[in-house]
Amino acid sequence: MAIGLAAAVTLGIYGISTGGGGTQPDSAGTCAGTVRASGGSAVAPSSTRVLLIGDSLMKQASCSAARAMASSGVTTFRRAVGGTGLLGGNVDWVARAATLTQRLHPDVVVAEFVGDYLTPVAGPDGQPIRYGSPAFFAAWQDRAAALSAELRRAGVSVYWVEPPPQVSPVATAGALRLFQGYASLGDHTLDAAQSLAGPDGGYVPAKPSCASGRPLRKPDGLHLTPDGASVFGQTIARELTKALGLPIVPDPC
Repeated sequence: MAIGLAAAVTLGIYGISTGGGGTQPDSAGTCAGTVRASGGSAVAPSSTRVLLIGDSLMKQASCSAARAMASSGVTTFRRAVGGTGLLGGNVDWVARAATLTQRLHPDVVVAEFVGDYLTPVAGPDGQPIRYGSPAFFAAWQDRAAALSAELRRAGVSVYWVEPPPQVSPVATAGALRLFQGYASLGDHTLDAAQSLAGPDGGYVPAKPSCASGRPLRKPDGLHLTPDGASVFGQTIARELTKALGLPIVPDPC
């Protein structure tokens, strides 16, 4: 009961996804788990193979990202799982990454994790680690480092996606702190957060310059509408193709 109470209090205070993230659809549309490079690119398709992993935000945006990159000669594998994170939960992303890289042989892995923490884990003292505590950030960073090391061992280039702001300032700060930890690992980063942020970098439910002003975020202040998923996914695709020197995906806004 103590763990359940801790989880309920933590999720309520920090606005972390409460499991609904696991059931979020691919908001930008439906596409296959593997989206292959198209032959219609203005240049010869590259052989670049990209694996997308992460939580519900990546799951929602991955269809748009994959479709956008296909014309740049990229074959994309969509393997994000809603409601998952790097600490606890029902997916061990370090082990999953080892399996996926052996099976799919990606050149690049793009990872997006905002800090979903639905199943608290015990710390060295046997007590549940509380979200937002120093122990939480230290343990999460250890798992991020382990994931990075596993992917590098497989010869993969790693790109971490900067998370978009959330309606909760505390949740936004927590996700940003996790991203800063990813950035310290020596991998690459993608600045996709700006596509869903306001002029001051903060949370906005919609932007006049994007999707004709239609809502980009769902009422929970975290997840994406179909338009938001399209914008976020295309921005991830744009930033990645730019970084890889491929034909650059157009700006969605």
